[in-house]
Amino acid sequence: MNLPLEIINQILHKVEFKQNKIDPLTVCKRWYQPALEAYYTNITFHSMSSIQCFLKTILSHDQKPGKYVRTIDIQSSDIYNKELLTASEFEILARSCPNLNEILFDDSHYWGCLGHLDFSRYWKQLHSIPFVRNKVDYKDICYELKDRLTNLNVCCFINFGDILNLLAYMSKLKTVCLIDDMNLTLNEVLLEELHRSAPNLEHLKFEMAICSLNGINGTPLKIIRPNRKLKRLDCLINDPLSAWFPIIKHNYCNLKTLVLTIKPIYQPSVLTWPSKLAPDKAMQYVNHVWDLTQQKTIQLIQAHFLLFFTDIHFVQRSTSKLFNNNNDNRLSPGISTRVSLCFTYINDENPKQNTPQEGYQFKDSLVNRLTYSQSSKPDRIHFSFSFNVVLVKSAACNELFQLMTLIEDPVSQHTTHLKLQRKIDHPNLFIDYIHLDFLLIHFPLLSEITISLYFTFLHDEYYVETVKEYRDLVEVSLLDTSRNYNRGLFTSLRVLNIDNIKIHQCIHHFLLTACPNLMRLNIKNCRINEQAVLCFNQLRTERGVEVHIDA
Repeated sequence: MNLPLEIINQILHKVEFKQNKIDPLTVCKRWYQPALEAYYTNITFHSMSSIQCFLKTILSHDQKPGKYVRTIDIQSSDIYNKELLTASEFEILARSCPNLNEILFDDSHYWGCLGHLDFSRYWKQLHSIPFVRNKVDYKDICYELKDRLTNLNVCCFINFGDILNLLAYMSKLKTVCLIDDMNLTLNEVLLEELHRSAPNLEHLKFEMAICSLNGINGTPLKIIRPNRKLKRLDCLINDPLSAWFPIIKHNYCNLKTLVLTIKPIYQPSVLTWPSKLAPDKAMQYVNHVWDLTQQKTIQLIQAHFLLFFTDIHFVQRSTSKLFNNNNDNRLSPGISTRVSLCFTYINDENPKQNTPQEGYQFKDSLVNRLTYSQSSKPDRIHFSFSFNVVLVKSAACNELFQLMTLIEDPVSQHTTHLKLQRKIDHPNLFIDYIHLDFLLIHFPLLSEITISLYFTFLHDEYYVETVKEYRDLVEVSLLDTSRNYNRGLFTSLRVLNIDNIKIHQCIHHFLLTACPNLMRLNIKNCRINEQAVLCFNQLRTERGVEVHIDA
């Protein structure tokens, strides 16, 4: 294939070579140069020997590949017996990689090495460094790099004034992340001063508390001079009365991206598990997020509900509330509305009060995470919900079936993508049945379905062999395996992905007759016999379906 070098270069920079990163270098002579650049773009060191080997290679190589290095990450693998670069060796690294953009390390020793570098000679394109702490030598390095740093991560400062003074010196800053572990308190006035100190910021991320000067229930002061260039804002919220909600509503209406990390402060319960959030309190967070979506000027809103332990019916209440916002837009001609759903779930057959490692302390099914996003464009609105749930085994019903019924109209009627992933992390196992016909009836616009099984307790060295023993724990079947569905009944389905699970023999005939618009079938790591392979290949020969089988 005689592709242009620019295309080859883009491909090699995007593809991850898990087995051997050197393979592209050996394809052909034409590939060698772009493959060499891709190979050296991002370098990670896990030991002193790997650094020494790297330096020896790039210094002796006739093409001096150090010039291609853009990111270096120095990780300390053994914290008790670690070897570190000396200042002179670090300078050799700087001289050998002149075009570095970003350096990362997890040992404070390398701040001293950075301090010994002459930045008038080295790393003139460096724009990102590790977290800057409130130490003189750290800040001195920042001042030396003030004309080139575009990204800055700041933590452990005792007062906000020191942060503002540091930011004011850096004219090229585009991204700032502020992390507080010294009990700093942010308010509207300090927020305005931050914008004044760094007027060119495009991305601002806060991992700290904020408190309105008017009190918890007061209306926040309007920021007089907000940063008009700001495109993205990330906030940490740990209380439904957080001042972030009204501050964003009054001052940040023109963002391209808003990211809310919602992490409630729990009172500790038995052992490591916190108490569940009351349903009404859980919905307070959702109501605030919904209120922000009414601005209709923020192009993308993401909300990450982390460690969000609450009742399973939160699935129904949150999807219904967050979806029912742009009603006027959905009724307008030419505006399409799509919903993507993802469920990662754990089954718990025998919940136990005092041994979380063998079961969960909760007697009822629950939600423990939600990621929500809403993106708006002139002609369409896309909602995405990703839930992590714990399903407690009950002899009375199929928990997964009940979970799906929590997605009600109108959400179910606009869902186009569905992903179901069962996560196995303990040996108390039973079989789940996923009924493909029910999914297509309940979600009539589904165009892509992904069903998979994921194991957390299997190690890589015996994963492949052991997975064969457990991959029958989920079976794709039909509600009524004897029923003959009308030809062409489910016209929406385009793509079906199945990974690590059992496929009932009725599925082939169902796909052949009832799903006329199926375009691609991906089957991976599933136990199927030769007859089943022939049946699925019939979809390829008779209907032109792309069938990929990797057993």
